[in-house]
Amino acid sequence: WLKDVCVDKETTLEAIDDHIEETMTHFKGDIYCYDVVNEALKDGITSEDLTNDNVYRTGSSISGDNTFDFYRILGKQYLLEAFKKAGEMREKLGLNDLKLYYNDYSLNNPNKREAAVKLVTYLQNNGAPIDGIGMQAHYRLSDYEADKEGFLKNFEDSLKAFLRCGIDVQITELDIRVYQNSSDPSQFDSLPYDVEVRQAEMFSKIYEICREYSLPYESGAGVVNDVSTWGVADDHNAMNTSAHKEFPLLFNTEKKKKKAYYEIVDFK
Repeated sequence: WLKDVCVDKETTLEAIDDHIEETMTHFKGDIYCYDVVNEALKDGITSEDLTNDNVYRTGSSISGDNTFDFYRILGKQYLLEAFKKAGEMREKLGLNDLKLYYNDYSLNNPNKREAAVKLVTYLQNNGAPIDGIGMQAHYRLSDYEADKEGFLKNFEDSLKAFLRCGIDVQITELDIRVYQNSSDPSQFDSLPYDVEVRQAEMFSKIYEICREYSLPYESGAGVVNDVSTWGVADDHNAMNTSAHKEFPLLFNTEKKKKKAYYEIVDFK
């Protein structure tokens, strides 16, 4: 429907404002945090892209034939408009504790991390309120085990980079898939014990780093204030494919606690 309504800059800005005003007025104090803009950054960002600020999803980098291309019409202005309007409505409705976040995936990738920092800085320098970044954190056990030290360093470096901007971080969509690729053939109908143990270690290390930054690590830095998994139990999860079932969460297919659960809650 956006394609029918948004025919130029004026109508697109109006659609953004109307949507944010109606949504925030409808929910009022029921929402504590909004993902104001989601997944604005493209995949495969290169050093040249960073230099040229060619980091945003537009044209062929947008997935889905019916997805509206805000960047094509407004450029980065759509980011400013969304956050400024959300800030305006927060003040108008007296929602002083409401938080405004930018959310994206693969933010542990160094180039995408740098692009996200530039996005946040752009908003801050142009008077748009932003309180935090959401890191989606859809991970694979194989990526961690291929280079544990490197994986955890990239994750921690991203936290520090965002927190250094003076904003908070939430891990918004955490899951750990046990197959290396989405097309891998099924190897088991239930999660083997040894794989569950290895997955639990990875969950534990991620939470350990997040707890370390639950207080400011330097003056003026934000904090990690929430970790949310992308679902609850393995019986219903978004990562199953036509090739195999995944087991990416903290409770198994019978909704019983997995080793990862205990690694997370029984920390010292």
